[in-house]
Amino acid sequence: MSNESGNRVKVKRTKFLINPRFQLRFVAYYLFAVVGSITVFFLAVKYFFNQMYQEGINLNLPLNHVYFKMIVEQEELMTNIFIITSIVVSILLFVFGILLSHRVAGPFVKLNNYLKCMGQGESRGKLFFRKRDFFQEIPESFNEMIDFIEKKEKDGVQIFSEMEK
Repeated sequence: MSNESGNRVKVKRTKFLINPRFQLRFVAYYLFAVVGSITVFFLAVKYFFNQMYQEGINLNLPLNHVYFKMIVEQEELMTNIFIITSIVVSILLFVFGILLSHRVAGPFVKLNNYLKCMGQGESRGKLFFRKRDFFQEIPESFNEMIDFIEKKEKDGVQIFSEMEK
């Protein structure tokens, strides 16, 4: 956003779901990958403890042997640790996914709003994205295009005359 003198004004967005459909789908794909990874690790841990249990059986240890009790206790402990860390990591990645998707969706929402205003005949000045947003090359190219069109219009050249017919 620019002020009247053309200087860039810093705008901090407070709404993180600026394009909910895109952002929630983005986070859903993200979390799907996380849940898939967590499931693979969980199954690997289960497989490990099952192998340890089978080793005890292969050694002909009685089922009430301290070895089996230790295996069951360790498996329960690992399962609890795994569940807690999985929940914490999923929450953190959900938040990170929303923030990351905001940096992707924000430029497109801003560009869309800018184009709508231009379509209604409103002059908006230069297009800028926030520093850490993705697609920083778009405003530069877009502003060059607008400068080109404005220069041609000043020279009396109709760029979009074919479209208007």
